[in-house]
Amino acid sequence: GRVHLNASLATYAIRAGPTLIVTCPPQTPPGSSCGGGSSLPPLDGPCSIGSGSTLGASLSCAAPAPVIITQARPGEIETHNHWLLGMGVDKALPLSSTLLLADFFAEKFEGINRKTDMTAEVGARHQLRPQVVINGALGRHFRGAGFSTFITLGMTLSHALQF
Repeated sequence: GRVHLNASLATYAIRAGPTLIVTCPPQTPPGSSCGGGSSLPPLDGPCSIGSGSTLGASLSCAAPAPVIITQARPGEIETHNHWLLGMGVDKALPLSSTLLLADFFAEKFEGINRKTDMTAEVGARHQLRPQVVINGALGRHFRGAGFSTFITLGMTLSHALQF
């Protein structure tokens, strides 16, 4: 088995523009950004974006009044930090070309009053032939902008080009 540790630190920029309204469904999971009136962009969750009135960028999650999420003038660029920390483990099954894996990661977009996103997943990869690998995973976003469960399925076909 192996243990993997991953980390990244970056920045992201948001250009202030005309009014931006983020609307979330009325039945928002407890603890999500919409329930607390926090700002969302970069958007990750069950919300929709549309233009609105003459206010700055705003958030509306079935609340009586939208919350202004930026003080920048239209056209101005705001820069914030973004970080991601992750840990994974995997175990190869002997003589079966199969790899079992699990991982957990936390991701934070600073400067927009959004909770840290946390995700966990388990999965497997199986090599059918030297050029063909199939994989699948089941995961859960259990903290952050929205709660969700996801399934991934994939196949990798490798073919060398001969010149």
